[in-house]
Amino acid sequence: MEKPEYLRLRWVLLALVSLAFIINFLDRQVLSVLAPTIRRELGLSNSEYGIIVFCFLLGMAVFQIPNGMLMDRAGARRGFSIVVFFWSVASFLHSAARSVLQFGILRFCLGAAECGNYTGGLKLVAQRFPVSERGLAGGIFNSCTFVGSVIAPVIVAWLALRFSWRMAFMVASSTGFVWIVVWRLVYPKELDSAEERFGPAVNRDLPVRHLLKFRQTWGLIFLRSLTGPLSHFYWFWLPEYLSDARGLSLKQLGEIVWIPYLCGGIGNIFSGWAAGRLQKSGRSVDFSRRLPLFTGALIVSAANMVVYFAPSVSLAVALLGIANFGANMIEPSFIGYFGDFFPQDVVGRVTSLTGVGDNMMSMLLMLSTGIVLDRYSYLPVFVIAGILPLIIIANVIFVLGRVRRVM
Repeated sequence: MEKPEYLRLRWVLLALVSLAFIINFLDRQVLSVLAPTIRRELGLSNSEYGIIVFCFLLGMAVFQIPNGMLMDRAGARRGFSIVVFFWSVASFLHSAARSVLQFGILRFCLGAAECGNYTGGLKLVAQRFPVSERGLAGGIFNSCTFVGSVIAPVIVAWLALRFSWRMAFMVASSTGFVWIVVWRLVYPKELDSAEERFGPAVNRDLPVRHLLKFRQTWGLIFLRSLTGPLSHFYWFWLPEYLSDARGLSLKQLGEIVWIPYLCGGIGNIFSGWAAGRLQKSGRSVDFSRRLPLFTGALIVSAANMVVYFAPSVSLAVALLGIANFGANMIEPSFIGYFGDFFPQDVVGRVTSLTGVGDNMMSMLLMLSTGIVLDRYSYLPVFVIAGILPLIIIANVIFVLGRVRRVM
């Protein structure tokens, strides 16, 4: 019997969403890689850079729920087209920014659009993939965030050194416009209304406040609120740490800073593969989600506690690579949980709620990071990054609980 079109296309669509994640994080990382250069040119302090990062996360927090509703109601085809277009425009306009205010406004707009990418990816996984494939599918598209982070230092540093940092923003953002054309050609318009469901359908107009009645919703909110700041710390402050605390130049950053991001991508894929393998071997969904998640949390906690004391740049980079590997072992299980607990019809809204928690916590910690660094050092920052994964484990055990369908 021939498979329906949505089943035949699911891996192709996942590949395109993965490419969107690469573009997303390429655009996002341009500022992080160029932060030392831009800070020197514009005379910005760590606290002012922290404000710019704060504005990005504020945009993500404010537009999480609107983007979740967009993906649930407009569908992935139209939803992705809209958010990719708007974040590409915002990224391109960074090339004209000349002050903290201008960068702050543009980062807010970038975050407002980019948060829809993660929500749409999670919805696609819940909607198009069975339970046994969700961990791997989530690991694949989420690992592509680190592909963007890996290639960004190399491409951005080369463009900035060859031309200017403003040209780096223009080139990186242009890839999003090309992606939209390919996406709309490959994704059939009628597929968004296809009636396939890996789980029961529910009322699409279910209000967001109703979802907050479930303990599992709060467990997922806490899980993402604790996981997100770890990733944001590595994305936004890792180049600054290696430049400021370890003395690397822009050229040296381009040569070395991609290594921890590559390790993060490997951690994503390995964790997703391991979860699927465990399920196929007869282990429960709950055990298959928890083992990679808990292992990754313990790895990132241990690495963050010692990286500050590394006597050399090479050892520090190695420890940061281990930390990124562990941090991103957490992500595939987290992605799989959405479809495990909730029907795909409300996954966009549940995801958006978790995104609000993630961005609010990340805003607080990223702003605090800049203040702490101006007054103290990276030591308290790494200590906090080592404690967060232990709280993640406690949240999964005592708040989120075991896997079961709640709707």
